[in-house]
Amino acid sequence: MNDERAAAPNISDIQQRGGDSDSLLGLVQHYLQLLLRRKLIVAVVLAISVTAGWLWLNQQTPVYRATAQVIIDTDPPKVFWNVRDVVELGSPKQYRGSITYFETQYRIINSRPVAELVLNELNLWNSEHLLGLDVRTDLTQAEKQDILDKAYMANVLAGRVGVRPVPNSMLVFIDFEDSDKQFATDVVNAVARAYETYNLDYKKNIVKDAVKDLRKTVGEQRSALETAQNGLLAFEKKHNVGSIEAQQKAINDRLDQLNLDLTKTKSDRIRLEAQAGTLSKYTEATDPFGVSATLILENEVIRALKQRIVGVQAEYASLEARYLDKHPDVIAKKRELQVLNTIARKEIRNIAQSVQKKLAETRRVEAGLQQSLDDAQEAQRVIGGLALQYARQVDDANKLKETYTTVSQRLTETAMSSQFEANNVRRLEDAVLPSAPIYPRRGLVLIGSFLLGLVLAFGVALLADFADATITNWADLEQRTGYKVLGVVPLIGTRTPDRNRMTPEELRERDLYIARNPNSNIAEASRTLRTNLLFISKARKLKTLLISSANPVEGKSLLATHIATSMASSGSRVLLIEADMRRPRLAVSFGLNADIGLSTCLVSDDDVMNHVQRTEVENLHVMLSGQVPPNPTELLHTTRFNELLETTRANYDTVVFDSPPLLPVADAMVLAQKLDGALVVVRAGKTSRHALRHALRRLEAVEADILGLVLNSEARRGKNKGYGYGYGYGYGGYSLSDDAKNAKAAG
Repeated sequence: MNDERAAAPNISDIQQRGGDSDSLLGLVQHYLQLLLRRKLIVAVVLAISVTAGWLWLNQQTPVYRATAQVIIDTDPPKVFWNVRDVVELGSPKQYRGSITYFETQYRIINSRPVAELVLNELNLWNSEHLLGLDVRTDLTQAEKQDILDKAYMANVLAGRVGVRPVPNSMLVFIDFEDSDKQFATDVVNAVARAYETYNLDYKKNIVKDAVKDLRKTVGEQRSALETAQNGLLAFEKKHNVGSIEAQQKAINDRLDQLNLDLTKTKSDRIRLEAQAGTLSKYTEATDPFGVSATLILENEVIRALKQRIVGVQAEYASLEARYLDKHPDVIAKKRELQVLNTIARKEIRNIAQSVQKKLAETRRVEAGLQQSLDDAQEAQRVIGGLALQYARQVDDANKLKETYTTVSQRLTETAMSSQFEANNVRRLEDAVLPSAPIYPRRGLVLIGSFLLGLVLAFGVALLADFADATITNWADLEQRTGYKVLGVVPLIGTRTPDRNRMTPEELRERDLYIARNPNSNIAEASRTLRTNLLFISKARKLKTLLISSANPVEGKSLLATHIATSMASSGSRVLLIEADMRRPRLAVSFGLNADIGLSTCLVSDDDVMNHVQRTEVENLHVMLSGQVPPNPTELLHTTRFNELLETTRANYDTVVFDSPPLLPVADAMVLAQKLDGALVVVRAGKTSRHALRHALRRLEAVEADILGLVLNSEARRGKNKGYGYGYGYGYGGYSLSDDAKNAKAAG
């Protein structure tokens, strides 16, 4: 049978719910329904949370934030474009330097020096309010004064100043928060003024110190320049600086001439030394014609003597050839020749001696020239030293003059700069009185309290729902069992809620409600359930139907009566069999004879139809339980019961069995094995999920064909919404008939 159920058409495809229960939408709907079911818990938790937030707000002291705006320019205003300030206010041109500069300025704004200026301006050095002592009722005045004496107010104030730079701009917000809005406004405006003043005073103090130092430096440079100039004048006067250049020129000219003369003299000396060396070997020569020295050979006297000697020698040779050696002519010529040779030798000695004398003279001249050159060079060194000393003194004087001029000019520029207050920091907007506190933010706190309460309420509702083991709605029912809910039928209100205490009239009115009120919502819900069963019967044989529940008093008998009545009202021949032979009650509902019925039929052998009775509902017949037997379960296992099934199937379109509950007895499981399908009734808010799961397992154990579940639920009404029946079968515009409303009110 389980395989047949799996092959059956999906009811959700017929009903078009628009999404599976596991989908996100189904999950949201589930939790919304959970919150609606636990709306009292939700309301209480929300109320507690919001009330706690409201009480907390009333205990808080409001804090106000006052904000002033300043502009930190990268360049200060220029008064003199050609004058460079001692202190260049503003940031460097490099990107990293600019970041460092602005970060430094932010630290300066909430620094102690700026805070001290504010304390002085507003006279807050002994302010109890700044330390929060004005609201401390637990302290004596002496204790407060002791705290004031120990506290460093500048640190306290600086720590409460906030700085918020505006990105991609030169704007900076300066904040101060306090419970007194006027105090916060006064302090933050004073901070802006103090920062502006501090930035300008920083420049003024440096300029002032620079002017002082420059004046001292100018005096020192002036004194040094005067000393240098006076020393230069004294040097010029002492050394006749005007003739130094002329003396240097004369000495240079003399040096040039002496070098020329000395060079020539050295050349002569070398030449004479060479001649003297050559002539020295001829001073004792006996043959004048054996001399090869050029100086001797080129001498006119020597040349004349040589010619004379040559002639005399020729004559002597001629005479000697004609005469004997003793001949007077020969002797005379020989004597003449000897005289000429003697004269030649003497002349040669004279020439050599003359060269020696010239060499000695030349050497003396050379020594004198060398001495004169050395003296001139010494004089040149002396004059050059004086000139170098003079040049150094002139250079020193010029440098001192240049330094003095530069320092004097810078002093003038600095003095001019100190006369103008060019500041790169300026206030854009002063703070105004804040209109609303920043703490606590009442709207935000209340919204947060509400949201927190909603979360807590959701959690508490989840816990309560988890602790509640009963089935509450169709979505919960499907999620926990895995079976489809074929319908949700609202409960019928009665004057006496307890069925055991109802009068026969009340019980009859309730069981026959849809027959007597066919246009009611409850009748419509029954017809919806009938329609779903008809869809199922088209796909499988469904002649016999079991109606049961997990436990008693969950509405199975009422639902069986309503389903049978709804089917009969559509023209089908329907038989309702009261199979609960232990606690019969349908005889009262229909006003029929309770002595005949199922129990009498099963123990007799007459015609089955003799035990069937007609009802006031057209096409609806009833087989009551009959007399209570001692062994109901055994009766259901007899062949007579099988005969009853065959007979009723042949005579009716549908046979509905109102069986006993599943958990207390086994009758329903016996019936479920023999019938075509079973419906399990669940009472919302009463049937526990554990009991229902156990009951379904018992049906599954006997392989019963479980068609689905039916939920008995309290009717949920809302403005113009009517009732909801699960699976989207809501009928807006439909409502209970007047008599049903009255019955509900009476219940």
